[in-house]
Amino acid sequence: MAKPAAQRVLSRLDDLPPLPRNTMRLGEIIEDPASTPLQLAQVIEQDAALAARVMRLANSAYCAVSSGVDNLERAVCLLGFSTIHHIALCLQSLQILGSQGPPPPEQLMEHSLQVACASQLLAERLKLPLPQRFFAAGLLHDIGRLALYVLEPEQAHNWPERAEQEPDRLLAERQLFGIDHLEAGRLLAGKWKYPRALLGAIANHHPGLDGGGTEPAVADRQLQQVVCVADNWLRQLDRSSLPGVAFAPRTKP
Repeated sequence: MAKPAAQRVLSRLDDLPPLPRNTMRLGEIIEDPASTPLQLAQVIEQDAALAARVMRLANSAYCAVSSGVDNLERAVCLLGFSTIHHIALCLQSLQILGSQGPPPPEQLMEHSLQVACASQLLAERLKLPLPQRFFAAGLLHDIGRLALYVLEPEQAHNWPERAEQEPDRLLAERQLFGIDHLEAGRLLAGKWKYPRALLGAIANHHPGLDGGGTEPAVADRQLQQVVCVADNWLRQLDRSSLPGVAFAPRTKP
């Protein structure tokens, strides 16, 4: 039987609202091999924020289109279905969590952005396909930690002290919240029906994890490994401020 703290977190995760219908519809279209860029574009245009983000990315140096991109259908063709789906998941997931409680510590969001940038850079250096999806995976890799902070702010306030007492950060999370951020992220990704590869990167981005004994596809494993390397590398760069990323800012002595 789960401990009371874990039961409370699990209940609050379960009570989070679902992703908007448009975002779920994008996933359905992407899974249909007969779908077309026009179908995807028609769903995207119903979400002004997503449409703007897609157009901005399509016209960025990332796509390097000298003539410019002036319609969503062409943007879809340039970016690819998977990249656009990941962008939509990022936008909506962060928006929902942001509406549930206090804003997350700047340090937590900064680390997620750093991992996102490092993941995409590694993917580009390794010449892996669709490097933009590595950015999205990096941005969402700690969605479980963000959820714990938002849903359990009082417990999160005690994180710095607990982290000092217990060097194993996952164990410290389980002691404090009854659940660690990998499991919280896995549950949240399942609830919101994230693609398998993205769920795997969220649940298995710490070294030594095997994905629960299930051998992922090559592309899925690449996503997990790149995010894991980026996350571990950044934490090694600054152990004093990113030992596992504190839930609340440390107070100066």
